[in-house]
Amino acid sequence: MKLNLYFVQEDLPELRFEGTPVDPPTVARCRIAQFVDELPGHLDEGVMYVVRASTLALHPPKSTKASFLCLGSAPKAWKDAALNLLHSEADVEPVDVMNAVIRLFDRYRVWEEDLHALVDQHMPIDMLGARSVGIFGNPVIAQDVSYRPFFYALPSPGEETEAFRIYREEVYGQHVGEGGLSVPRKTAMAFNQNSDFAKLENAEDPVLFTGDTWSKLSVHSLSFRSLLYNCRVNGTLLARVIVDDIVRPFRKKDYVLVKVLGDCLTRGLQTAGIGDAGQSTRFVRICQSLLSGETVSDDRIAAVMEKLGWHDSDRFFCIVLRERKLDRKFSAIARVAIAVTAHDDSRQHCFFDGRALIVCDLSAGAHTRDEVIADVLRNVRDLGTIVSFSSSFFGFGNLAHFYRQALVVERVGRIEDVSSEAYRFEDYAVDYLIARCEEGSTVDAIVPDGVHKLIELDKERGTRDAHLLKTFLDNDRNIAKTVREFYIHRNTLLYRLEKIKETLGADLDDPDVRLSVQIALRALRVSADAPYGE
Repeated sequence: MKLNLYFVQEDLPELRFEGTPVDPPTVARCRIAQFVDELPGHLDEGVMYVVRASTLALHPPKSTKASFLCLGSAPKAWKDAALNLLHSEADVEPVDVMNAVIRLFDRYRVWEEDLHALVDQHMPIDMLGARSVGIFGNPVIAQDVSYRPFFYALPSPGEETEAFRIYREEVYGQHVGEGGLSVPRKTAMAFNQNSDFAKLENAEDPVLFTGDTWSKLSVHSLSFRSLLYNCRVNGTLLARVIVDDIVRPFRKKDYVLVKVLGDCLTRGLQTAGIGDAGQSTRFVRICQSLLSGETVSDDRIAAVMEKLGWHDSDRFFCIVLRERKLDRKFSAIARVAIAVTAHDDSRQHCFFDGRALIVCDLSAGAHTRDEVIADVLRNVRDLGTIVSFSSSFFGFGNLAHFYRQALVVERVGRIEDVSSEAYRFEDYAVDYLIARCEEGSTVDAIVPDGVHKLIELDKERGTRDAHLLKTFLDNDRNIAKTVREFYIHRNTLLYRLEKIKETLGADLDDPDVRLSVQIALRALRVSADAPYGE
């Protein structure tokens, strides 16, 4: 593990090293410590040089990133230069300094090796927290982008302070329930609406959050700082590690330690296939190609489908999310997309044109469209996002049509109800048809799910229920006229209509529903000779 001079300054105070290294606390370069009687001509930035002041030249080397522990008062030119330099005038032998520094390197090397061993042995993720909480001496949390904790490790302070007791009850206690770790909705909403916290999501290095979010949520106005490190895979935020300074103040070395833990967490999540780490880059590319209007070969689609365990002919539907506040970009929608797709191979997501797209393979998954929608709505509640749902469709190659369908549904839905956070195709089917009347679209994009199902059942059973329904609606739901046209008994017609309504899952007493079904049946050219027009 690489350390920097702050570790020496903070962990070995008895050596009384003074000075301020030029590198920020987030930068660690040193792999080993080495005592030298005279500095070599070529300085290795990976070495922490321990050297007597009396052996230093009057002027330091130029433009070096190497680190120096100077025993004695360093020359003035060295102290004034922009160097990674600490000096000590303590009465201590070089061998004692070296032994102390070597033990320091060994301690953190063993810790890092233990973390990697836990990952290699596929141990539970929370063991990373258990192994690290003693290193930090403060609570250590790892959470996904929707604030759900992977682990929440509390230290065992020798003497529990009042602040720690309140923290354990109010902060830690909110995340621990009978079902395991979770995030309170009020907490997620508070952090999501905090613009200062949102800005930290773009940080590449560990960063300090000093906002008052927790003090506002706390009954006792508890206040503390949090050190955050964002874990990314291919630039996409996967998780974050957080350390709260409730037991002892942060030290500069914590910036390096939290990054080491975060990198091990990222590797562990990738190994376990958790979160966005397992997201298929080929899936993302093919989605972006289709949505951009590019021609994508059937072979290329088939290869991606095979990799996912999907089939091009499966039934899919689209979920499209965007931020209500356009200046927030991907912060909340990324959390929702990753949370919804994290543990289900029948769902994948990508980002396109400022939005998140979730594609659900209903044929490959264990959940119905309504169940998936309910899951999404649970995740978007109070997060300041807008979500729209397409109708279901066959053939992954039709993705772009139904992505656009969801966009139109959102647009027309917001005209009617701007305060809503969710818009479903079936609630705005007629409005969608009107909006698309001047645009080109595939026929399937205007067909409700229930009509698809009815026609598929006709194909399987050799029945003509779709044609019967079309005739019934064309006759203004006149029973007598429909009976005459079909040459069936009135009771038979009523029975078949009830079964058709069950299949449709729609209320034919609703004029908008009737109109959308009629238009769909006409668009599909349903007739006595062709239950599903070619």
